[in-house]
Amino acid sequence: MYKADQFIGEEYYNMLDSESIKKIDFGLSEFIGVQYDFTSIAGIYFELRNSTGFGQLEKNLNVGDNQKLFNRAVSIHFVLIFNIDNNDKTPRI
Repeated sequence: MYKADQFIGEEYYNMLDSESIKKIDFGLSEFIGVQYDFTSIAGIYFELRNSTGFGQLEKNLNVGDNQKLFNRAVSIHFVLIFNIDNNDKTPRI
């Protein structure tokens, strides 16, 4: 984890500097993608990703606290593809 800013009203907390959360988490990432070629040299690619962390990130919880902090992320990727084909089969240096 590289950033963990928290705002409560006007108060700001940097949770990484205060070492109140773990910086490393293990989890699972799922993704699905679709590619469509317009021509033999150009196309697009669309991908949806979902990442789920397994571990409780917050340290030093008091007994009886029901507060939980997990790492979750959803992202959308859109890519333009250009195929550069070496038709003459000469080696590239």
